[in-house]
Amino acid sequence: MGIFIAIIVIILLGGFTIFFSPLFVLSIFYFDSNNIVISPVTENYIYLTLSFVVLIIGLAILAWRRKFVTYTLFTLSLLMFVALYYASTIGHFVIHDEYVRVQSAFNKQQFAWPDIEKIYYEYEVGFPGTYSFYSGENVVTIIETGQFTSGVSSEITKRAHLYDIPFEKQQKK
Repeated sequence: MGIFIAIIVIILLGGFTIFFSPLFVLSIFYFDSNNIVISPVTENYIYLTLSFVVLIIGLAILAWRRKFVTYTLFTLSLLMFVALYYASTIGHFVIHDEYVRVQSAFNKQQFAWPDIEKIYYEYEVGFPGTYSFYSGENVVTIIETGQFTSGVSSEITKRAHLYDIPFEKQQKK
């Protein structure tokens, strides 16, 4: 009976954790006063959702039968929960005074402002826009999120002028 209560509590609190955990981790561990904007990538929310699904399945297996095999499966699901939760804390994008970085659990791209050759901003009225930073053959694409304010756009424009980077804005058709 106690495991079923734990499952219900995890389901109820999991939604809040999935939504706020990436924002909390970024504001605590990746804070830098020189950041123009920092935001979690979408993968973080996917990893967190999967981690809670795995944990709930592990608890359900444990509630079903209490044998060595189910304890082993629960332990594996607990390890998968921890690994997926950790993977969800790594991914973010940063537009900093000195660089632009997009990092996920398995990939990291970072360009210093002097290395950026072109910035392209594409938007549609009423929808989030997309910034693309070009450096050689590499491209970092950042979709606007709730952390973007009008000040962020002006800071990016200011950096583009400071480093003589062509900055193009285009409305989607």
